Amino acid sequence: MKPSGPNRPETHESNDPQVHDPTAITMKIAELKDMSDEQLELTAKEAADNLFRLRIQSQTERLDAPSELRRNRRLIARVKTLQTQRATAAGGAETEAEKTA
Repeated sequence: MKPSGPNRPETHESNDPQVHDPTAITMKIAELKDMSDEQLELTAKEAADNLFRLRIQSQTERLDAPSELRRNRRLIARVKTLQTQRATAAGGAETEAEKTA
């Protein structure tokens, strides 16, 4: 039985679909490297949308986990870094092919 009254610890259970599990945001770089370009683009878009919502929420009300802002920014940076690396590698491969031709 749950304790009741003023000594009951307050829990922040939410059924709101906008509230995400903070651990779901964190992705290892190896997981990101295994994704296709389309999946990376979708991940970056979702993280950017979530970051926007969190920024708005931080201005209008209190955030449950302020560290989510940092996690989203870092996830976006990881994805963009991988996209740049892939574009550079693809460009480098084309340059090498032109030199041998």
